[in-house]
Order: sequence, then structure tokens, then C-alpha cells
Amino acid sequence: MTTYSIVEQVASHLREEILRGHWSGTIPGRGELAAELGMNTTTVEAALKQLEKEGLLVGQSAGRRRKIELPEELAKPPGLWVAILCYE
Repeated sequence: MTTYSIVEQVASHLREEILRGHWSGTIPGRGELAAELGMNTTTVEAALKQLEKEGLLVGQSAGRRRKIELPEELAKPPGLWVAILCYE
């Protein structure tokens, strides 16, 4: 059985929310996320840095939200098939 740290649990939750499409473009700041999750900002910041290392988030300049960078296979919307049925 694997034991996950709190930081890993928060990172896992944020990763799932990002991949689910909960946020688009940028992710809220650490203060907003900490309040939403009931965690301290240090824990949330560590989780965000972990997601940056994974390449899912890209840090911006100070005071700006992190940009979400989905992997190429997840960033493309699924194709749409259209069928036109003609009846006489």
C-alpha cells in the first residue's frame, strides 16, 4: 500500500480537476485554491510546483496565474462525425 503525502493528494486532486476541464486557460492563485480546499497556502504552492514539474502548469511572472498546458493528446477536442440521412 502506498502512502501519499498531503502535497501529493492536493496535486492529484488539482490534476484531476484540470484534466476534467474545471478550469481553462489559467488556474486560480494559491490563496484562492487554499481557501477552496481548506488547506494552507504552503501546501497548495508545493502541489502547484509539482504540477509545474510535470509540465501541466507553466508559471507566469509574479502576481500572475499559472497557465494550464494540457498534453497534446488531451488538448485537441474530439472529432465530430455528422451523418445526413435522406429519405424520400
